[in-house]
Amino acid sequence: MKVAWLVRHLDRQMAASELLLPEAACVARLDQAIGHRSPLSADRATRRELAEHGFVTGTVQGTPGSVSLRLTCYRPRIWLGRPGVFLGDQDKLAKPILKGRLSGDEGRTEVCFRVDAFGTAVSALVFVTLGISLVLAGAIVSLVHPMPMPNFSSALWIPGAVLLAFSLVIWWVVDSAILDEQYLTDWLLTTLG
Repeated sequence: MKVAWLVRHLDRQMAASELLLPEAACVARLDQAIGHRSPLSADRATRRELAEHGFVTGTVQGTPGSVSLRLTCYRPRIWLGRPGVFLGDQDKLAKPILKGRLSGDEGRTEVCFRVDAFGTAVSALVFVTLGISLVLAGAIVSLVHPMPMPNFSSALWIPGAVLLAFSLVIWWVVDSAILDEQYLTDWLLTTLG
């Protein structure tokens, strides 16, 4: 399932749907639903509520007829609030972003969007490919021309192992990214009705 998710994000196709709402109403709904563009500046009770229920942050900007979306989500009980600034966002390595655009008129609005994790998918592919290539090249060199350590083969094995370790880290956080994608998609469809 993780491999299929990563491969699917290499293809950057957008989903489209048409709503029987004016574009201004859709933008107003999204602006109201986002509400807290800077959750850290909110009061303590609001921050606690945001952490408990999850929230979406980002930007909805543009001119009528061409409004762009760039949104990120924090699922319930994932966002750590102020301590998160110091501890770091644990799933930021593979956090998908909802990108899209709204275009329409007074009678209808077309929504085109995708949950984008292209960078994560490319990183995973590059790390695995280079890591395996370097480890195999190091093994071949050590078989063909054995020498005492350290040698040229260890100069290939070490970076290969590091790249494979990075790919494993991405592999572990993909589960969280899949849940973020589902949360963002459900949030957008629920918000726009």
